[in-house]
Amino acid sequence: MQYTAGSFAGIVTEWFAFILRPETHAERPTTLMPPAASHTTHTPETVLDRIVEPISTLVLQGAVAARRLQHGRVHAYLAYLLIGVALLSAVVLGGGRS
Repeated sequence: MQYTAGSFAGIVTEWFAFILRPETHAERPTTLMPPAASHTTHTPETVLDRIVEPISTLVLQGAVAARRLQHGRVHAYLAYLLIGVALLSAVVLGGGRS
């Protein structure tokens, strides 16, 4: 039998099981003196899988879309700049209200 950090964190994992969603795999004994049995519990990376990864996917998709605007033509970059300044001026002159 092995004790790991999971045995110390077991109480907290049980309290927050509805958020952490731990996965349990068990090979139960079938006889009185079984040759082998196991019980493992794994807590997946909830924040990474459900928050960080989807947000990073959206950011990367936005970066791919923005890459299309970078084509090396200085005249187009100046047009982007003038359009941005015009939009910013419209917001400032409009009082910042939508």
